[in-house]
Amino acid sequence: MDLAVETREVTKRFWSWRGICGVLRGGHDGSRLYRETVALDGLNLRVPRGSVYGLLGRNGAGKTTAVQLLMGLLEADTGEVSVLGFDPMKDEVPMKQRVGHVADGQKMYEFYTVEELCRFCATFYPTWNLAWQNELLDRLDLPRDRRLGELSRGTKAQMALVLALAHEPELLLMDESTSGLDAVVRRQFLETLVELSEQAGRTALISSHIIDDLERVCDWVGILHRGRLIVQQPLDELKGSVQQIRATFAGAPPEQVGELAGNLVRSRRRERELLLTVQGFRADMVEQVRRLGATSAEAVPLSLEEIFIAYTGPVRLEERLGAAVADATEESTE
Repeated sequence: MDLAVETREVTKRFWSWRGICGVLRGGHDGSRLYRETVALDGLNLRVPRGSVYGLLGRNGAGKTTAVQLLMGLLEADTGEVSVLGFDPMKDEVPMKQRVGHVADGQKMYEFYTVEELCRFCATFYPTWNLAWQNELLDRLDLPRDRRLGELSRGTKAQMALVLALAHEPELLLMDESTSGLDAVVRRQFLETLVELSEQAGRTALISSHIIDDLERVCDWVGILHRGRLIVQQPLDELKGSVQQIRATFAGAPPEQVGELAGNLVRSRRRERELLLTVQGFRADMVEQVRRLGATSAEAVPLSLEEIFIAYTGPVRLEERLGAAVADATEESTE
């Protein structure tokens, strides 16, 4: 597989001051003066060329850190990073000339007008396409003679998109960059992304919490959870692999699910109903649930948002209580 982006066992840690109270509680041990946060833990990201790759994760999962590592804005503690065949830390200029980057709340020179900022940025990119720049300005209806400081947050976000696309990058990295756009402009931009991917074979990695948008345009998906990439595969394969089995029982559902335990992502029991979200779904799994005593059972396809929540959502109260009971039983038998 030809990859536009690849990371191998990348780890990134941050250290923060605990504060005077934490220091006093921790004594005089210097190692206790700072708190360690593992933002990325063995990240193995693989983005195929020509794909639109959606990187999903809850707040604090490590998405922004991952994008900043790809842009060379941060250096990994361990591991290797390759972007279009370049090392972002050693080959900064040639890599950035081939990459478009849009960050949430991106800073720009606010004393420039829209047109002046375009002319300024064009000097850094040998491939800047003036005709494409003007087409993007027209598509997004941006006022060429207005200063950036006079524009709304959403209009500035649109301007950042123009600057990221006008030099026709081989790779576009977007970090929550559509969050400031209204629904109409988001749809225009996403359609442009698909058009570029299909016609020019360009690659895009989009980090966003607007999962419906990603489901509409992405053909690959990665789910980042607590610094680790727990899912990475084509979207169609993921939706075929992760499904929910809904079963009804005459009485209370069983606590154990037999052979399905190894495929279980999440389970929920309520009265006489059992909901099992499984990965690696096979048609015979429905029959396995029936053999547990179910009066009826069926497989239900899930949306990308439902799959994301199944992998990363908080554990429900009944699941926590079930785990606590199991732990207590195990301890009592030791």
